[in-house]
Amino acid sequence: MERRYRQIASGVAGFVGGVMLLVAVPAVWVDRILLDTERYTAILAPLIDDPAVQAGLAERMTDAAIGQAPALGRVRTLVQDQIGTAVARPEFATVWRAGVRTSHATALGAVSGDGSSLTLDRDTLAVEVGPMIAAATERLRIPGSNRISELPGMSASFVLIDSPVLGMIAASARVIDVWAVWLLVASIALLVGAVLLSPTRRRTLMWCAVGVAAAMAIIVAALAIIRAVYLDPGPDLPPGLATVVFDALTAPLRTTAWTILVITAVTALLTRVVRRPARVTGHG
Repeated sequence: MERRYRQIASGVAGFVGGVMLLVAVPAVWVDRILLDTERYTAILAPLIDDPAVQAGLAERMTDAAIGQAPALGRVRTLVQDQIGTAVARPEFATVWRAGVRTSHATALGAVSGDGSSLTLDRDTLAVEVGPMIAAATERLRIPGSNRISELPGMSASFVLIDSPVLGMIAASARVIDVWAVWLLVASIALLVGAVLLSPTRRRTLMWCAVGVAAAMAIIVAALAIIRAVYLDPGPDLPPGLATVVFDALTAPLRTTAWTILVITAVTALLTRVVRRPARVTGHG
């Protein structure tokens, strides 16, 4: 009877642990990447070298400059070309990194109630590019106009993410920040406990590994589906930009899920095919 109870308790612990892990891994990714300014910046800062980001940024900055000085619309191509050239310069990467960090810190402060201005508008996360325009156009002159950098009150934002999922994350930010890691620890503890409690540990280890691999496969599949839905027909972002940003931000989660999936799949396979050596009994 005790063996049966142990088996039932082990099965429940393994199932609950697997389900919790399915939630815990994405939650930790949100906590460690989307809600961490330094890691978020480290991922998005190098994107300034991507042509899609440079083109989208130059276009948005041009729109902002023309909005401030409509007369520049007569030479839009010239303005955008000059801004694009400035954006492609290596030194602009420092300005971009600072803008990404400042905007994320401001948005994070707004979510937590510590910020004074909001750059996280429900479903979008943007980078403030007003200071970038001044930096990019410091030495640029447009015929018949003042320097663009001398235009007063320049303010514009460059949207990086536009998705309802962002609003859900923002609404749950406090809970995720407090409980994400503990949820991961609890799920691992339940899975380990399931194996230790089981009267048939080898078999339980195999099924726990299968369950974890299945959970990671669900995460990988969900990312693929979300990516397809997000990019088709696509958010209101410059062509190519949504793909670049989505892939960069989800890469850590995708890599983690695939790594755990492979490890647990191999573990399940080994526990299945590798048999214990038979006991040798001697006869006196």
